[in-house]
Amino acid sequence: MKDKIKYIIPLISTTVVSGYLFYIFVNTPNFITKIIMLPFLICGIASVLKIFFLLIDKPQFSNLCNKVYGISFFTYVFGFLGYWCYLNILAGSYIALVFAIPFLIIAIKMMMKTLFKGKIDMPENKAVKKLNIINPITISSLLIGGALICGIVMLFFGIKGTYDLNKKIQGYQEVTGYFTDYDIYSSDEDGTTYKLIYSYNVDGKQYTVFTDYGTNVIPKDNSTKTIKYNPNNPEEAIVTGTNASMGLIFIGFMFVIIPTIMILIFISKNGCFDKLNIDLIGAIIGLTFAGLGFGILYMLTGTFSILEMFRTYSLVYLIPDLIIILFIVVGIYLLISSLFFRRKTERI
Repeated sequence: MKDKIKYIIPLISTTVVSGYLFYIFVNTPNFITKIIMLPFLICGIASVLKIFFLLIDKPQFSNLCNKVYGISFFTYVFGFLGYWCYLNILAGSYIALVFAIPFLIIAIKMMMKTLFKGKIDMPENKAVKKLNIINPITISSLLIGGALICGIVMLFFGIKGTYDLNKKIQGYQEVTGYFTDYDIYSSDEDGTTYKLIYSYNVDGKQYTVFTDYGTNVIPKDNSTKTIKYNPNNPEEAIVTGTNASMGLIFIGFMFVIIPTIMILIFISKNGCFDKLNIDLIGAIIGLTFAGLGFGILYMLTGTFSILEMFRTYSLVYLIPDLIIILFIVVGIYLLISSLFFRRKTERI
């Protein structure tokens, strides 16, 4: 009985999250949004059933649910990567396709190991192995190393740009700015992005300031953001929170954290973390999810307040808002469960 109790908390939490996903899925009128959410919903239901079958001692059914989870997860991964490649091909951004290649190959290798583990016969003849110039470990190492280098470079320039901006605005004063309008930032086959216009008052005189980045998410009229202006020249001002360099930081973070997780998974399979009483990889994944959620929240509002997000944006963006909240909730749950509950030794 004690062995089964450890499945109760994960079963309850995954059921709650899956129920919430199902509620959003059913009440979403947009068909495209339903298609995007479907893999997440299937993964949630598969997780619930997987833990349930372990609870009632039916490991064969649990393994089947694990396969369903894997198929749904990789369907989303390859769908996302395929759509990314499709958009960049249409836009003629062939350099951007290079960034998708490492993740595509890593996803293929993960899928083969997850769904077809033990079913692929590797050559045993030593002579054949010597002729096998393309070593999978070497390729994976190069791809992971390349992704890490790209991520570090983007992080460097993103952090440097943000640091230089913060240094420039030292001594600037704060004032409340009100969103009044927007103008076209860029327009191409992929769509149109806008720079936002905020107005602010200094000594009874009204000024305007533009964001230095493009977005397709438009705030409510008269929603507020903090503006920092030069007291010696009030026309010189910036909108606090998001800046152009933050996009580099965000993408660089993704390029660093995903290969890092891959490396930790590889190390974990060699038993390096077996003596830990915490699920280190689960904690890092949870921290990543929560970090992404809070990062997007900050980029949208300039704060870490969920209430500010609902005050700033209309109900048109309700589904993206809920997805951001879901990222934060799932991330915090994974982080807490990985740190404060002993890692299960069984392979689920």
